[in-house]
This record gives sequence, C-alpha cells and structure tokens, in this order.
Amino acid sequence: MVSAVSHTVICCQLHVLCEDLPVFDVLCKHMLSFMHACINSECGIAMFTARYAVSYGRMFSPFGRNAWFCSLRCSMDIDSIFSADFEPSKMIRVIF
Repeated sequence: MVSAVSHTVICCQLHVLCEDLPVFDVLCKHMLSFMHACINSECGIAMFTARYAVSYGRMFSPFGRNAWFCSLRCSMDIDSIFSADFEPSKMIRVIF
C-alpha cells in the first residue's frame, strides 16, 4: 500500500521536477489559444459568436464557461483574451 501512495505523490509532483505544466493546465492553455484565435478571427460569424459568448453569455455558453474557468485557473482577467498581444503560454505560468 505504501508504494501506491508514493507513486501517486511522485506523479502529482513530477511536473514540478521537470519544470513542465500538468496536463490539465496544458489543455487550458490550448483552450485559451483557440478562444483568442476565434475572438480575433477574420470570419465575422466566428468572431461575433466568440465575443458574445465571452462577453455576455458566459454561463449560458460552453465557450463562455470554458473562458471563465480557464481565466480563473490562470489568475488572469477574462477581458485580456480580447487584447492583440495576449499570449496564453505566458499567462498560464502564473499559477506556479
């Protein structure tokens, strides 16, 4: 039983030793990149839908809920997704 506990502890702390992100944080980073691309898209329908979901329909839209959750996880302002110089790779490292 001790080996199972130590294995779990090692798996949970492995990303810290390797200076890498946990898998869930990598998924949030990719989600933020996709959201930023949609918000700044050349396609008017995609841009309008993404902007509406993040700005007004947050809890009524899966896109808006994911934006809200990822911004909370990264300790960032949700409105920063709209800026042109937004880089999720730099923002996600705030959690360490």
